[in-house]
Amino acid sequence: MIALFYYLLKVIVCSGVLFAYYYLALRNKRFHQWNRFYLLAAVVLSTSIPLLQFTFTREKEEPLQAIEMIGVVQSADIFIDEISTRPTGLFSSGELVATGYLLCSLVLLSTLLLSIFRIIMLLKSHQKKKIASITFIETKGIKGTPFSFLHYIFWNSAIDVNSSEGRQIFQHELVHVNEKHTLDKLFLQLTLSVFWLNPFFWLMRRELRMIHEFIADQKSVHDKDSSKLAAMILQTAYPGHFNGISNAFFQSSIKRRLLMLTKNQNPKFSYISRLLAVPIMAITIMAFTFKTQQVETVSANNISPITVVIDAGHGRMDNGQYNGARAGEVYEDQITLAIAKKIEELNKNEAIKIVLTRSTEATTELAKRVDVAAKEGAGLFLSVHVGANEANRDLSGMEVYVSSKNTGQNLQSELFGSALVNELQSVYKTNPELIKRQTGVWVIDKNVCPAVLIECGYLTNAADLKFISNTDNQEIVARKILNAIERFANGRTGVQRTIITDTVPAKKKTTDANAAIKPETKKIKSVDVIKPEAQIVITYEDGTIEKLTETEARKKGLLKKEDKASVVEVRGFQLKPLYYVDGKEFTGELNDIHPDNIESVNVLKNKPATDKYGDKGKNGVVEITLKKKLHTTGSTTSQLESIKASNKTTDSKTANTTIFDAAEIPPSVNRAEWVSFLENNVQSVVEDLAKNGAPVGQHTMELKFVVELNGSLSNIEVLTPKFPKVHDRLLALMQQSPKWKPAQQNGKEVIAYHIQPITFVISD
Repeated sequence: MIALFYYLLKVIVCSGVLFAYYYLALRNKRFHQWNRFYLLAAVVLSTSIPLLQFTFTREKEEPLQAIEMIGVVQSADIFIDEISTRPTGLFSSGELVATGYLLCSLVLLSTLLLSIFRIIMLLKSHQKKKIASITFIETKGIKGTPFSFLHYIFWNSAIDVNSSEGRQIFQHELVHVNEKHTLDKLFLQLTLSVFWLNPFFWLMRRELRMIHEFIADQKSVHDKDSSKLAAMILQTAYPGHFNGISNAFFQSSIKRRLLMLTKNQNPKFSYISRLLAVPIMAITIMAFTFKTQQVETVSANNISPITVVIDAGHGRMDNGQYNGARAGEVYEDQITLAIAKKIEELNKNEAIKIVLTRSTEATTELAKRVDVAAKEGAGLFLSVHVGANEANRDLSGMEVYVSSKNTGQNLQSELFGSALVNELQSVYKTNPELIKRQTGVWVIDKNVCPAVLIECGYLTNAADLKFISNTDNQEIVARKILNAIERFANGRTGVQRTIITDTVPAKKKTTDANAAIKPETKKIKSVDVIKPEAQIVITYEDGTIEKLTETEARKKGLLKKEDKASVVEVRGFQLKPLYYVDGKEFTGELNDIHPDNIESVNVLKNKPATDKYGDKGKNGVVEITLKKKLHTTGSTTSQLESIKASNKTTDSKTANTTIFDAAEIPPSVNRAEWVSFLENNVQSVVEDLAKNGAPVGQHTMELKFVVELNGSLSNIEVLTPKFPKVHDRLLALMQQSPKWKPAQQNGKEVIAYHIQPITFVISD
């Protein structure tokens, strides 16, 4: 709808420019045939130029820049999209406007058809006489006669055709027939039926009618009898018109007709005025159809070879349906595939090999997408998606996601994600921070190489939809992604400038990750080890932070060749901070705590640590809060022992009696089946709410239930008691839900809770 009105606006502007030139340079000049065809061409150009688009690209080479590491934020977004159910029979404001516009067009078209019908009825009710190439119809007392239509001349019997005045009028109408002026009028009337909102087309129609009369007047008289025709024009014995598509002899605007009969023309000026039309039209065409696009190409001569897997999200399922986000006839599945193919097409760097997880519309299983990276020995993985959020249509912009798990590739993934954000920010609104989903994303959590997911906007937002559905913009996004890949690939061997943020937010400091440390200027304050990556983090007294691999640590003398990065010490630096788990001091092995079981981690250093824990906290304190997630039937073990058991147990009986509040892979359901279930069942609940006085607006109700190993639902409850009267109905309906896919923990299916929001809208 927005695209249609944007097109109409461009038509109005274009026709306005062309009509302005006519009005200033051509109007009331005696080159009538030229003016006639100019106005017809202006109508054709005004409607066709906005449909054309020619893009010229201009490459601008820029050197590789260092990647700035940006911040990472946690997101509580659920992995399953919210479902929006709307009552039937309601129209959006856009649909109402479109319907009103169409009705006006139908009225104008009906008026045209009615005019043609009246002429047909005249033909049937009167005798016709063939005279050469025309058909002569004599009428009595018909308003508006004489007039012509196509090759017919309708005559008024009150005028003697053999008199000098009659012959003059007949000659005038004969010019209309021979010049085929009726076709001009039919074309303009049909155009106005569609573009009735354009005021310049109405003005062009009026001018074209006058030009028809000028032509007929000019060709039907000679210098000696122009005064007679002028006298006849002044007669008002036969006022009015039969209809708007005929060429009536007696019309208003007689002043201009008389002026044209007597006006002299300067030939030199007329040619200049006409020639000016050529540059005016050329400029108009270029302004509306030509677009110059500057394309930045990254100079990357020293990139070491890398294989990059581009994963186009979702795809067409076996039942022929798309399972991604959708807005009207715009599908996420098609957009992501188009961007992925464009990345492959644009890549001209021999050091970068692009591999697609899917090159057709058919979907690919999640596990197989990761397998592609393993099989190809990929050094980078990018999953491309487009989002949708019916509950919040204002949500917009691109977002970059990295794994919330300890994958061993976190730093490199964040580095690539930062490069993507830096590139995409230059072309469209992009979240300036990397996002980690609490529920996790399979293709970036389970990958064998640095992996990132990009959400290219939201189809539920009008601005995002307009941007990402445009093929030119898809190419721009693809180019920016390629730039980020080249910067990342170059950074694997070159010096990179990174910005690291501590656990406690502080002013970002710029450090050189590979620069040699000068003890006399940079004194080390503390050394920490991050597991399982075994990355050594150095904090200097000036507040800067540096992350090193084991190899880099050895080069700096922190480790010897026989040393391993240890939790206990790194060459004289005590790395045994005080650990508190759920408020109690913890002295066990941290490896016994699975990362997915951790709710939050708080690090205290220096004065805050000693203020709270005394001398025991002088080496720092790590406060760990665990998720309250295990409900083990009949268990008498402590929570930590339960966590350890949940990570390592092979006892199927124990696994089957554990209900997880959160699992590595949450429960899921076939999207198409779930949407169909809601539309067929929840719709009646929404209608009852509307009938019983529920307030107008958008409402969200959250349902909590347990997904069993067999995919059935149990322990169903409503968390938001907004409409208590329908709770029982919702609970009964959920018993009929399609089968869900159970959650997975440590590669095994487990029983888990799930919270599912259902959003619906009640309108007037």
